[in-house]
Amino acid sequence: MTSANDPLTAVAWGTLHHAYGVAGDVPDLVRALASDDEDVRLDAHNRLRGTVYHQGTRWEASAYVVPFLVATADEPSTPDRPLVVDLLRLVGLGDLTDRALPFAGFPSFDAGLRSRIRELLPAFYDGELADDDFETMDAAAQVWAADAYAAMARHGDVFRRWLRDPDAEVAARAAELLAWVPTTPAVVGDLIALPDGGGVRASANLALGHLSGQDSAVLARLDGQLSDPEPMIRWSAAVAVALRTRPGIPPQVRRLLTDERDPRHPVSVPGWQRPLAGFMAVALTPPG
Repeated sequence: MTSANDPLTAVAWGTLHHAYGVAGDVPDLVRALASDDEDVRLDAHNRLRGTVYHQGTRWEASAYVVPFLVATADEPSTPDRPLVVDLLRLVGLGDLTDRALPFAGFPSFDAGLRSRIRELLPAFYDGELADDDFETMDAAAQVWAADAYAAMARHGDVFRRWLRDPDAEVAARAAELLAWVPTTPAVVGDLIALPDGGGVRASANLALGHLSGQDSAVLARLDGQLSDPEPMIRWSAAVAVALRTRPGIPPQVRRLLTDERDPRHPVSVPGWQRPLAGFMAVALTPPG
């Protein structure tokens, strides 16, 4: 039973498509992400991963799902909110990793291409696509990825608010998401202002390493963490300083990254895919 004022009902899901055809199943799956039943939540998560994010590919319906994932994660009563934020990242960014940071965004696509893609969708799903049309459908993946990213990037203010979320994993993941949305002084200021200690601070450090602006304030904030007793904090701060100052990395930061780096070390930062030892190696690599 759905409410008449349920925002999900305002989207014409029956006219949109995901990896397996018409996206009419999406609203129930999004609602199921907030279920009290863990098995139901996990099933919905896995099914959405297979439809609106399919092996890294986004689809026509993917961008339309994004605001509902944000709203679901933003609701304090939602169980497993970090799992929803994880799905949001997958849909918004696909398989992009920190190698793509700083992110310049996707190219724009004209209305003619979008219209042609819509015309070809029935033939695509029926397996009757003409040879001359495969190139157009290859371009569709980039169009849909750009749309999903744009839908996610519009929620930067929500991600800023999540930085102070009581759930530390949500907050840490929000810091990583802020490395991908358009950078503003407010974003940088919020990342600077987070308190010391823990995975949220470390995630904010890595985000600051990939962003630009307010160099003196950022470097001053990071410098104060280089002697932190917690490895995750001092290593993430050193990585961020190195990324922002390459090739002129300060000698004390270079020594820290060189002397303490152990490729076998398992320390990683919530929200980031690369272990810290990997970030330390990247930070010491000359740009380009």
